[in-house]
Amino acid sequence: MTATTMMRALALLALCAAGAAEAQRRTPRGPDIVVEAPNKAAPIGGELFPVDAPPPNSCLVNAPALAATKPAAGVIDGSRMNLKALEKLRRSRQGVLLVSGVNLPGQRFDAKKRLSDICFMGAKLGLSDWSGFSGSGIGFVDSDLTGAKFVAAQLPWVLFRNAKLTGVDATGVALTRGRLDGGWSGSMRGLKLDKASLFGFRIECGVTETDGCPLERDGLSLKEANLAKASVWPFPFTDVDATGAILDQTEVGVDHLARLQGARLLGSLVVRSRRSAAIYLPAEIARIQQAFASGDQAADCGAIVTPVQRSICATQNSELRRLDKLVAQAEAGARTRVPARGVRASWLTQRDACGERGEEEIARCLVPVYRARYEALARAGGRPAWMRPGGIAMFLSGDSALSPDLARSELFMRTSPVLLESAQARVLLKVGADGRIEARGAAAGGCQLQAEGLSYDSAKLMLVGGGRPRTKRRPAVQGTAVMQLTGDELRLITTGEPYVSCGSNGIFVPMTRANVPEASLAVMWEEM
Repeated sequence: MTATTMMRALALLALCAAGAAEAQRRTPRGPDIVVEAPNKAAPIGGELFPVDAPPPNSCLVNAPALAATKPAAGVIDGSRMNLKALEKLRRSRQGVLLVSGVNLPGQRFDAKKRLSDICFMGAKLGLSDWSGFSGSGIGFVDSDLTGAKFVAAQLPWVLFRNAKLTGVDATGVALTRGRLDGGWSGSMRGLKLDKASLFGFRIECGVTETDGCPLERDGLSLKEANLAKASVWPFPFTDVDATGAILDQTEVGVDHLARLQGARLLGSLVVRSRRSAAIYLPAEIARIQQAFASGDQAADCGAIVTPVQRSICATQNSELRRLDKLVAQAEAGARTRVPARGVRASWLTQRDACGERGEEEIARCLVPVYRARYEALARAGGRPAWMRPGGIAMFLSGDSALSPDLARSELFMRTSPVLLESAQARVLLKVGADGRIEARGAAAGGCQLQAEGLSYDSAKLMLVGGGRPRTKRRPAVQGTAVMQLTGDELRLITTGEPYVSCGSNGIFVPMTRANVPEASLAVMWEEM
């Protein structure tokens, strides 16, 4: 994988981590999902709904594979074709047509054109007008459709692959059972799909060099769109208006529940990850949606007065905001002990001094100040309360959107496989009878963590492996710092064997302890 591709992959992971909170900041707030189906108990999920096979002559079936390195056989050069020549070619041949280099910007494709089962490859179709057009099995591969119109067009079984759909008006379009997949450089910025039929439409994204989806996706509009049996779970929206959109047997990711405000739920909803799924019926969705919503409660941003407050509240899910929340929680716990008022006053003076710097420098000044304060509070607190023989703790990355209400509900165990797999990083720590700690974890990019016999150094706030204390007969052996455990925050220090193995773009991001009952954690420990 090239460095550029890696950056794109990490960018997509970052979108996943910050998606829900960013959407709440930028998307006009509408009502929550509207439940319009009976109140019944939901079945246990795990099996996905079946997907219909596309027609054999469609571009969906015949387009070159995402990872193909050789030119596709039978591709026709369409760089000099006008629309009449393209229609004539379609009438004269059976089966699918793979046509490359079509250059028809601004062309009108009206309802009389018969152009089904064509793969447009590398086409330049910006500002083209397909309003009212009808054609099945068409595909746009590596093609530019910037500013095009598909108003009320009928395009069942369509394929969009690495297509530029910037500013496309597809109001009322029918994209039934179509698909959008691979292409980091494609675009869906400003794509308007209001009142569109996306029944059975699938967005299929990955994080490799060949199967990524467009990173440009701001301003997407799905107002009153029909998303029944659609699958959008691997595609985090950064900015979407889904007011009145229909959800019924729709596959969504955990982060979508915080941003599909105003959608109409007519049937069951599948919340899924790559390998797990949980099915919820309408009566449960309001609770699940609220629990999954990115509860960015780090700072009181209702009445911002000082430069420091503005910096903390400027970006949701930021490192500074996360630290502000951790410090607030640690200080609340410290009040149960003898408070060191002079120390806190000194820290507040140091923190507020950062506000005297330039606007762009305030956050850079605040992060180390907050981290030093949090580490001091963690040392003062001593060994964490859960760290006793038999104790278990779970740490999740900030994108997990796990709230205490969900963690302590009867829905949690059904949801947990999807939640854990969707989180960018997760680690379980279990304390043995001898006080030693075992760790199991995983993270995006194929990362795995397995460690046994760890000890906790409360002075250095480290989980250490492989060391031994000094005795009369043996000298001390310096251990390996595996993880930094600061209060409720966990950071991996080591990145290699024998404790950690990762793929080329894998990484364990910082994690925070989740408030999950130990009985639930014990079940998850056995399954992890």
